[in-house]
Amino acid sequence: MNKRDQKSKIEEPIDTSATPTIVAFTFQFERALYRLFSSHYTDIQVGLETLDDVAALTTRDDGSVEAQLEQDANTLQSSGQPFQDSSRKLWHTLRVWLSHLERLNDSYPEVVFCAVTNAAVPSRALIHKLASATAPKDVKDGVALVRRHAERIDKKVKAPAKADAAVVARYSDDDLTYLIRRLELLHKGGTSSGVGPREATIQLFQLHSAIADQGGDIYRCILGAAVDQCQEAWRKSETAWLSPQPFRDRLREEVDRRSLDKYLDRPMMSTAFKNYVAAGGRDHFFLGQLSRLGLSPRVIDDHLNNYWAFYVERVRLEEDGVNQKDWDAREDELHQRWSVCRNNAELELMTRPSATPEALGILTLRITLDGNYKAPLGRYATNNLYFTHGHYHQLANKPADPYFVYWHPTFRVNVGTDDEGAS
Repeated sequence: MNKRDQKSKIEEPIDTSATPTIVAFTFQFERALYRLFSSHYTDIQVGLETLDDVAALTTRDDGSVEAQLEQDANTLQSSGQPFQDSSRKLWHTLRVWLSHLERLNDSYPEVVFCAVTNAAVPSRALIHKLASATAPKDVKDGVALVRRHAERIDKKVKAPAKADAAVVARYSDDDLTYLIRRLELLHKGGTSSGVGPREATIQLFQLHSAIADQGGDIYRCILGAAVDQCQEAWRKSETAWLSPQPFRDRLREEVDRRSLDKYLDRPMMSTAFKNYVAAGGRDHFFLGQLSRLGLSPRVIDDHLNNYWAFYVERVRLEEDGVNQKDWDAREDELHQRWSVCRNNAELELMTRPSATPEALGILTLRITLDGNYKAPLGRYATNNLYFTHGHYHQLANKPADPYFVYWHPTFRVNVGTDDEGAS
């Protein structure tokens, strides 16, 4: 036995693992993204480590601002829950909220306090009873319940929550009443579906079937963008507030890019064209729309062939001297017809409230590219469908032009066009 073995053991090895802390902090980002994507309000800001772990400031239609403060408690344990009746987490949370009451009252007419955890909280738990108290009598009983629990904890010499519970008990009945009336418990992840905020947010993306299996990858990209934005603010000693629109834009970019990338893997796509698209070439714009609709590669191949066939024929006709006024008149006619077809598609889908944007796009495409319609060019009739279908796709490549058409409704938003498709 060596001398080291003979030495007395002073203490157990100190646990230096930061895993629970990292997981808890990641949970805050997941909650922030869920709030951004689930909100029905455009004027909302979500902050991390601002007013609380996560805070949401929502401007209502009447101009008033509601502040929702979250204390998030994520646990890796398979049993139990963080907001136990005698836990320091519960009593420290109550103490933190109570300490900010005066400032919150002065700044926001409406305040909601949310205790959030990924675990299930039983109905007999104190936090559950307080959050369920809505009637005046129930709220009054809740105040008395808080005081009884605080007194019980105070009698335990080594209770971890002893100091926090003692401070909470010193607040007035009015303060405790104010808090309990506005207290919400969001357990099991705090989502309306009962699944975790990460999974619930991915479902809110409403990904079409062609890229549904990439939801996790898309989520990680958006999560990374949120982390980057917060870190940039924190490095400058600024508060980190997130707005929904930049993240909705990022989602659309990810969906559009992945939809197109999946199609560009087709053998028929030349390396030159792939490089052209990667460099931002505009001739892929209609292709991105068709890919977003979730059409099969075979169908998209046919549309792409029509596009290139029209492109080549138009170049030839322009060299032969076809008047630009004839092209303009044809594009005006195509655009007007597309507008009617799109409106008819919307009317048809009004009887199907659950119809997706992809369904609207596919129906618009099918009605517009009718097999019997061949648009004339000037005084001359045309005989080939590709000359009409390909021309439509060329119009779908030009979002800045007055005759721009779109197949997927999201692309109208992306380029800032009005309801008639003109820029």
